[in-house]
Amino acid sequence: MKEVGLLCDEARLLREQGRFPEAERLLRRAVALEPTALAPRLALGEILYVMGRDAEADAILVHALSLHPESADAFRARGRIATARHVFDVGERMVRHALTLDPSLAEAYCDLGWICHCTGRYVDAELAFRKALQLQPDHARSRCNLGFLQLLLGNYAEGWINHEARWLTESGRRRVEFNAPAWDGGDLAGRTLLIQHEQGFGDALQFVRYARLAAATAAKVIVVVPKPLRRLLEEIPEITVVCRMPMHYDLYCHMASLPYRFGTTPDNIPAEIPYLFVPVVARKRWSALFVDPVDSERRPLRVGIVWAGQALHVNDSLRSISFELLAPLFSVPGIQWVSLQKDGRPDEMDDLVAGRGWIDPMGDVDDFEDTAAIIDQLDLVITVCTSVTHLAGGLGKKVWTLLSAYPDWRWLITRAEDSPWYPTMRLFRQSVLGDWEPVIAAVRQALFEAAHAAGACDAPETWIDANPAPPKDFQVTLAQTTPPIQTRLAEPTGNRQTTDDGPWLEKLEQRFIASPFWYHRIPLRSNIETPGWAPLNPEAYDLPERMDGLRVLDVGAWDGYWTFEALRRGAREVVAIDDLSDGLGVAADIPWRNWENFDVCREALGFDESVCKRYTMSVYDVAEATLGRFDVIFLFGVFNQLRHPLLGLERLAAVCDRSLHVEAAIVDNFSPYRGGIGCGYPNGQMLLEYYANAELGNAVENRWAPTLHALGAMLQTVGFNRIEGWKLSDAPSRQYLCRGVVRGDRVV
Repeated sequence: MKEVGLLCDEARLLREQGRFPEAERLLRRAVALEPTALAPRLALGEILYVMGRDAEADAILVHALSLHPESADAFRARGRIATARHVFDVGERMVRHALTLDPSLAEAYCDLGWICHCTGRYVDAELAFRKALQLQPDHARSRCNLGFLQLLLGNYAEGWINHEARWLTESGRRRVEFNAPAWDGGDLAGRTLLIQHEQGFGDALQFVRYARLAAATAAKVIVVVPKPLRRLLEEIPEITVVCRMPMHYDLYCHMASLPYRFGTTPDNIPAEIPYLFVPVVARKRWSALFVDPVDSERRPLRVGIVWAGQALHVNDSLRSISFELLAPLFSVPGIQWVSLQKDGRPDEMDDLVAGRGWIDPMGDVDDFEDTAAIIDQLDLVITVCTSVTHLAGGLGKKVWTLLSAYPDWRWLITRAEDSPWYPTMRLFRQSVLGDWEPVIAAVRQALFEAAHAAGACDAPETWIDANPAPPKDFQVTLAQTTPPIQTRLAEPTGNRQTTDDGPWLEKLEQRFIASPFWYHRIPLRSNIETPGWAPLNPEAYDLPERMDGLRVLDVGAWDGYWTFEALRRGAREVVAIDDLSDGLGVAADIPWRNWENFDVCREALGFDESVCKRYTMSVYDVAEATLGRFDVIFLFGVFNQLRHPLLGLERLAAVCDRSLHVEAAIVDNFSPYRGGIGCGYPNGQMLLEYYANAELGNAVENRWAPTLHALGAMLQTVGFNRIEGWKLSDAPSRQYLCRGVVRGDRVV
């Protein structure tokens, strides 16, 4: 249809101009006019992705694939969205499938290269980028990404050149127009050089050092920066700082192109510090916040902290840390904590300021001059990869930077703990992507040592958090540690239908890709697992190693992880039930296919319906008359969502002959009412919190959370006479890790 083509063309022009909402409206008209057409749906999915509406974009693309299952572009687009969500295994699976459909797709090779880059497979990443450039030599995104990779690896000679390709990408084409030629690194004598800010505040704070080098030979250097940087950078005597483009200049250069024009290598980075300076007036104003205690021989170590960057940053979820994760640092003695976090102030900050002596000055900060003046009063700054790390480094302040396992290009992978950009900086790197706990532990130890060296606290000692003892009137055993992992026995096979790996293997991955709702990673045959994002460790739940001959009920089965785990252990029959009221993971505007994922896994694993049944049913409808009796019942991840938790447990107890296993979020280590991680209820208190407004995990489905002992007492109440319980994590660092397991047994 001609009108559809015209709408798509007009939307493309609007997108290039950055007018995304207008482009979206045109593309939705195009989809309405021709619902089965692929091009407008792909374009709409891409524009929604660019606007940060990933779930909507994925829903559009899922529908596109249902209409065009052989579309390589649709698979590539879904892979790009999964990658943006940092679900890299799913993204890679999508992209590789796209390449099997169309091996000439340069965009897909570029996407594959970026996935490999983000997961530390740097050789594979370079090969993929170069393959994309072989197929399409002018593919700007591949060349730019190759540049980022080369800079990360220390190959500055090629990296800076390829980094310039950023101006040929879609976002780069929307740049400032200049009325003078670009500087090529030549002689600046007698000429005025305009340096234009680009990208973020941190880039400007890192690269403004080069403006001083340019000023050594140029007649004048004008630096154009956003207003929040102006007052601070005006203290650099050799340059002129403005916020608006001047009329007259001879040459221009973008801020991040300066290292290239100066021929920077890892060995000649201009790292003389400080190159940023705090005005005397600002220093005097902010020094009033910091008064040494008059009644103590020790001055505490003043430490500023930043735990999160701007949420809109493309990799913010990888670089930022939840405030709760930092809790171990705050128990180190001899520290005066100063929040340098401008946005994302936690709810408990008022209590920290009032009860623990924190200083929280950022509400009165206008710009980077104020922040610099505060940092000037500190002994140390601890920060994730944000503008503050560059600010502290440029000021010559001692700064510890916490980095993702696969960090931004400027933090050379070839350097372990130091940075050639900032002599006073120490780097703390993740070993596993997303795992901040070892990083925080290393920082805590280093902080303890620094406080002791400064005379702010006594010698370091081993800190052991004591486990609370259960109350004397609660006569059950509640273990406080996760059960030891035992060696798994050979996998039982008596209840499985023997099926040779044949054509189903070829179809299985396609069925995975076609469904957007996977939650768990379920191991199947032939070393294949489902593409969910939530792996589990079944050993931590201390299930019976062998369940031969047992009849099992799995309540809230969802995709069947625990159903199939019981069958693997030899259960003679498992009944899975779920009321399917929780739409976890379901994108907007997509019909939920209920038990489809369960059925896919059951078929792939070869379990016959006679031993693996599933019913749509509420826990309150469980009865012996309809389901019979069970030896073992699993209630995993459901308790917190029950409207009537004790009634639900009673219904299960009425049909259970041996043991009931319950896993749930607990408030021993976390309570939204008490303030977060480390602010739960100690000493075996029996409490059951109720959440009327999604206070637990931001989910309206979560109504209740007990302490571990309260959950044990409830199982005792419904008729189990031996109770054992344990936390899934003894020292949880995140809210979703604050979970416990309680097992009730009927013992004669």
